[in-house]
Amino acid sequence: MTASFASNELAALLARSAWFRSAPAAMRAPLLEAGRVEYLAPGERLFTRGDSDDGLYCVLDALMRIGAASASGKEALLAVIEPVNWFGEIALFDNRARTHDAYAERDSALFHVPCAALGALLERTPEYWHAFGLLLTQKLRSPSMPLKRRPCSLSRAVPRRSMSCAEARVIGMRVSSVSG
Repeated sequence: MTASFASNELAALLARSAWFRSAPAAMRAPLLEAGRVEYLAPGERLFTRGDSDDGLYCVLDALMRIGAASASGKEALLAVIEPVNWFGEIALFDNRARTHDAYAERDSALFHVPCAALGALLERTPEYWHAFGLLLTQKLRSPSMPLKRRPCSLSRAVPRRSMSCAEARVIGMRVSSVSG
């Protein structure tokens, strides 16, 4: 992919992201300054589960496949991320390795804000943690969250009843609160 983005075009594209649009203006400017556009070819790996955190990404023009491969090589698909959605924020919060694999589904343009720039921004302005917390929680609350649509079976806990994983998660929380 050879397309490039003028700074005003990039800002307008990122503003299509509900999260970015709702973030404080004083936070958006340094993110734009610190970030850079990266390109991937179809099937190219961005990161693998276990890789160290290298920052936050926004899909500009792409489809990114997020999942994990088992020891036998079988892939479990968690999500396909479309433009203009952000990802990679989990490692920002816990400073741990990547939790999933990320591959380009087709020619891809991504906006990447490196980890060091995010750390410096949050060090200077700790109240921005709230905006990143909203990015993380909006995925959990989203009606399109993949876990809410996948059928799930809890044969030991509820034989003969199939339920969504969201329902299973609620049951699990109730069981842990009773037993914990």
